[in-house]
This record gives sequence, structure tokens and C-alpha cells, in this order.
Amino acid sequence: MWLPLPIRIGSIGNDVELEVLHYCEGPGKPDMGLYPSLVSILQETDPGCVPIPLLMSGVTDGRFFSRLGIQAYGFLPMPLPQGFDFTRTIHAADERIPVAAIEFGTNAIYNVLSRFGR
Repeated sequence: MWLPLPIRIGSIGNDVELEVLHYCEGPGKPDMGLYPSLVSILQETDPGCVPIPLLMSGVTDGRFFSRLGIQAYGFLPMPLPQGFDFTRTIHAADERIPVAAIEFGTNAIYNVLSRFGR
């Protein structure tokens, strides 16, 4: 399929055609029904915390579940020390987080799965 684009693409010129070889439609409107439970678990585990949704660019295989009517959540609870630059370490050659953050996240995810299964 050839799509004419009415946009200027950098320095390669105005007469550019792009061929779409593969297209996966993303999920529709997100179902945030589990969000209150996630917030509750975080606030029980870390009183005083302020959970916020985070939009992170990138793609996961979770998009394929939406075709089956399954809402995928990216739940990554981890308290990081002041000054820890998470965005520089995620998927980098030296990707790392503190052990305490892994323990916290593991417990939070366990609580989500325990409650969800009831």
C-alpha cells in the first residue's frame, strides 16, 4: 500500500512516498479499571506515596492482547533513590536498579495477582 503524506520529511525532499509493509493497530480506549487497585496496593505498601500513570514511549507485546479483549498494564512499582536516573539506565548496557526496588516491586506485583485471583 502506498500512502501519500502531506508532510515535509527533513532534508530528503518534499516528493517522498512511504510504503507501509506492516501495520498493527494499537489498542483502542484503555480500560483503567484495575488502576484503583494498583494505587491502593502502592499506598498500603508505601504510605504517603503518590502513584501517577506514566506514559513511556515504546512498544511491548501487550498490544497483541488487545485483539483478544485483554487490557495490558505496565505496572513497574519501584522506589528509586533520590538522583537515580532511571531513564538513562533502562535498556542501556548497564541497565540496573537497586535490590530494594526489585523486592518492593516483586511484593507489589504479588499483591496484585493475589487480589486479582480472588
